[in-house]
Amino acid sequence: GGGGGGGGGGSWLQHYRSTSMTLNSFSAVKWNAPRVEGASLIGRRQGCASAEMQKCLFVFGGWLSSGAITNDVMRARQVISATGRVSVSWQRIDTDPSGDPPLRTYGASLTSLRSPHHGQCLLCFGGVIFGGYQG
Repeated sequence: GGGGGGGGGGSWLQHYRSTSMTLNSFSAVKWNAPRVEGASLIGRRQGCASAEMQKCLFVFGGWLSSGAITNDVMRARQVISATGRVSVSWQRIDTDPSGDPPLRTYGASLTSLRSPHHGQCLLCFGGVIFGGYQG
């Protein structure tokens, strides 16, 4: 369906469909369980927010297995040894005490962006600050 064709013409919908087909053309996903350092730092949590920035994964907040809601920031770095072995290293990130930290929350959204005033940064918004749900 949908005509269009050469010469750079075509609708945005045709472009979207062709882009979607390109992005989703893989045939399988292979899951790996790399060696993890510092896993006890992040613990088990649900409803946390995550974003990629500077080739690292950042995780914010969430509902911990202890029942507490947190506003901590964790960073996961992929480490590749000289032998090619892949591991993941977690580290708690200290936040600037002069800033205004976000509320303890779960279910928030986190995204990375470039600010003209702050450079590369993370933006957190939304979320639930109390209550619960049964999952």
